[in-house]
Amino acid sequence: MASNQETRIQQAILDYQTRRYPTIRAAAAVNDVNRMTLGRRIQGGTSRAIAREPKQLLSNQQEQILVQWILDLKAQGHSLSFTQIQDLVVIIRGTLIQHSSVDQNWIPRFIQRHPEIRSKVDKMIYGLRLQSTTHKSLTRWFKYFNTVREQYRISWEHV
Repeated sequence: MASNQETRIQQAILDYQTRRYPTIRAAAAVNDVNRMTLGRRIQGGTSRAIAREPKQLLSNQQEQILVQWILDLKAQGHSLSFTQIQDLVVIIRGTLIQHSSVDQNWIPRFIQRHPEIRSKVDKMIYGLRLQSTTHKSLTRWFKYFNTVREQYRISWEHV
């Protein structure tokens, strides 16, 4: 939603500066943005996202790197837990912060800011996988795997 509003503000600024609309009020009305916000931005004001960036744990660019990293890992078949995301944040920030500096509420807010990764982050699945990984379950899986491999005559070099 915020990026949609930012897109509309940028379009309104362009419309006003290219004289498509003669007044700020007209450009704001057509693009459905606040007239006062548009006027402030035309006079050189910054967006909220840019103004708040120095106070954020990660810069906007670093957040985009984290989002891309999460999407890439998901494409490779890895579901990330909150702890793993905290580890990635520490890596991206470098040695400036410690793992404990990532507030427990930061990750849910991060996911809320980036809805494209909402379904990519698993909260409980990692722990459940560890609990279900037993000697018995692994033995059963490998027996099944070997049965299928032998049934279809797949050699070990093709595994």
